[in-house]
Amino acid sequence: MSLFGPNEAGPDPKPADDRTVRLQLLITVKAAPNPSEKYGETVCVAGLRTDVLRPTWVRLYPINFRHLDSDEAFKKYDIVSIDAKPARQDQRHEHFDSKEALAIVALERYGDGRRLEDLTDSSVPPVQRLRSHFEFLRDEVVRYEYHRGCLYGNFGTEIVDHRDAIRDAVRHSLDKWASLIATTLVEAQRAGTVRADVDPEVTAGFLVNAWEGTLIRARTDRSPAAFDAFFSVFDTLLAPV
Repeated sequence: MSLFGPNEAGPDPKPADDRTVRLQLLITVKAAPNPSEKYGETVCVAGLRTDVLRPTWVRLYPINFRHLDSDEAFKKYDIVSIDAKPARQDQRHEHFDSKEALAIVALERYGDGRRLEDLTDSSVPPVQRLRSHFEFLRDEVVRYEYHRGCLYGNFGTEIVDHRDAIRDAVRHSLDKWASLIATTLVEAQRAGTVRADVDPEVTAGFLVNAWEGTLIRARTDRSPAAFDAFFSVFDTLLAPV
């Protein structure tokens, strides 16, 4: 079975009844946490069901991951057993037509949780909002004890050599992120808080690339030292002359 091959028979229908069933899943996707008035902070999880003859994809929601006991806090690629039932209020299928489609949707939802909209908040000075953006990303990694990286970077190193559609989705995600940073840098230059000889687009791409490398080193060292170095260069690079 090709890891990213389509299911030629089409997606399986949801079960006809609402009985709770026991599932065994290989966890492959853990989206960023999102606030919910009904459920609190939740995480959307997806995985490959391994306890049936023909493996299928299952989407699980809501998962209050932060509140799970330590022995229940699963990681990506863990195999878990859970009790679940169909979500009748959600008319989508519980899996996608292909693993490729699932990966692309996961990228989109991950982007929604990156708080990229903060970069466009004109009520906050541009350099402050840019630094706060990276501080938010750092704090999330530290909060999860360096076990979580960036889905863009993970897909970029693990999958893009094999699937053109996913490579395009990763590139689009990184380009969108860099574009918002570049726009913020232009605002900062107009305000006189970033040096005028800095090329906003080149610098935005550099910051994105540097951040992805910083994540790798921070997770490898299980230490904030890489983050400290990133922010030291950040402040020096953007400081007005």
